[in-house]
Amino acid sequence: MRYLRPDQVLHIADWITQNTSGCYLRDIFICINPYEFYVTDLKAHGRDDKWQDPAETLQRGTGDCEDLSFLIGSILMALGWRDIRILMGYYTNFCHVWPEVRGPGGHWWLLETTKGWIIPMQDSESRPRQYQPLECLYCAPGLAPVGVYPGTMVPHGCEAAPGMSPTAVLGIINMFSQFI
Repeated sequence: MRYLRPDQVLHIADWITQNTSGCYLRDIFICINPYEFYVTDLKAHGRDDKWQDPAETLQRGTGDCEDLSFLIGSILMALGWRDIRILMGYYTNFCHVWPEVRGPGGHWWLLETTKGWIIPMQDSESRPRQYQPLECLYCAPGLAPVGVYPGTMVPHGCEAAPGMSPTAVLGIINMFSQFI
């Protein structure tokens, strides 16, 4: 995936390794404060959606959910974390992108990049019910992909898009697919 670029964030990974407690998930959110970085694409670019690689997000100092997910996913890769997924779906009623990672000891974490939340998961599928994945934008080699893929139905109980047909949901997935 062209938006996950650990080579663009090696300086951040080096700084985290040398200057922090070793609790890398928390330390990343200290370095990349989502409250300062998060800006919608409409506000930043004057359009609904524009995906940025980590270098552009750092240079601009702003990004939205997918930009921050790519940035944090890239930093984790540069730190040597391998079990990473970037998911696209819904958080409550909004289209959203977020990373999930498996850390030391096999524990899974959902990273809410727009708020700086680190949410523990019981296993790779036990995310909070507000998060409804539709597609895995990036899935590390060897990890089972997760979510709903083109040609299938929206997850049972997904209230993210009331009245939205499966065809409309698949149209959103296809729109996002142009960026992969």
